[in-house]
Amino acid sequence: MRRTAMGHLLGILAAAPVAALAAAPHDAIPVSTAQRTTAGIDSTPVTAAGLGSVGTLPYIGRIEYAEAGPVAIISPSQGRVTGVYAHPGERIRAGAAVMTITGPEVQGARHALQSATAGADAAVRRRDRDAELLAIGAISQARFEASTTQAREAESALASARAVIGSGSFRTDGTLQLLAPVAGHVLGPALAPGDAVAAGQVLAYVSDAPALHASFTVPPASARALAQDDAVVTSSAACEVPGRIHAVARNIDAESQSVVVHASLDGAPCFLPGESVTIRVAPAAASQAGFALPPSAFVTIGPKTYVFRDAGTSVVPVEVDAIAARAGFARAASIVEGTRIVTRGTALLKAEWLKRGAP
Repeated sequence: MRRTAMGHLLGILAAAPVAALAAAPHDAIPVSTAQRTTAGIDSTPVTAAGLGSVGTLPYIGRIEYAEAGPVAIISPSQGRVTGVYAHPGERIRAGAAVMTITGPEVQGARHALQSATAGADAAVRRRDRDAELLAIGAISQARFEASTTQAREAESALASARAVIGSGSFRTDGTLQLLAPVAGHVLGPALAPGDAVAAGQVLAYVSDAPALHASFTVPPASARALAQDDAVVTSSAACEVPGRIHAVARNIDAESQSVVVHASLDGAPCFLPGESVTIRVAPAAASQAGFALPPSAFVTIGPKTYVFRDAGTSVVPVEVDAIAARAGFARAASIVEGTRIVTRGTALLKAEWLKRGAP
């Protein structure tokens, strides 16, 4: 029976010369040049320069509002701007006019609101009258319940019609006046009379204290090196602000195969929502006594994590700090700058080590 490829490679490693085995340290796995080639084992020296490159990798991100950010004023329908009464940067009170819009869809929403208002008024009056008639025995209970149901449905239809225009109200000339839902400063975008707007478009934001953060995505392997409170610098062509990572997503996005990271911005940010920015990250793990390695260099056995130090004629398992390893760094007393660590073929070496009675 033919042996599997893994079994064949394990057989190659097991057939190590007796002299080499005798000279190797305890737990060392003898590996010849021919065995390295056949098994695809490769190693690389760890260097301090490798650490620095981790902290200078730039990511492309986007400025977003935090969850408790400003309140958006959204266009309820397609139309055009007819007047602007509060511009970005100006302070405004709650309920004050920000701008007016008009258009066929706006007029349609106005007529729907007028019809719903009339229907609700009529249904409520009918219900109230039937309540009086029921009290004197002039109508049946069934009729009163029917009018009560009709009034409830009419009030629900009115609420839906009002929800379409949000915090807005119609002026006597038929234009829709959009009002500030809260007191605060008006934030962009800057619109002018005549500008076309689409249904669902954000026309302005209002907030007393805008809360912005930077959001960016990284490959899963890079996410292993990031942690909460890692320092970041977010920059654009005209702005640069320091900050810190405050959240690293636990799940990998199935579509993009990436991990979302959020970073806070210190001080008064000079960015606009939606602006594209560059984010430079300095992982805290990079400042500790460790060396950056690819995920393929690490192997786990139970709760412990190991790398394989390349000793020339053999490879030696070295236990490393498990927490640092999760961030992508190898930290151990026996690993210093220049130490060669196996980065390819570790799965095969792990299997051979287990076969030899690894702990």
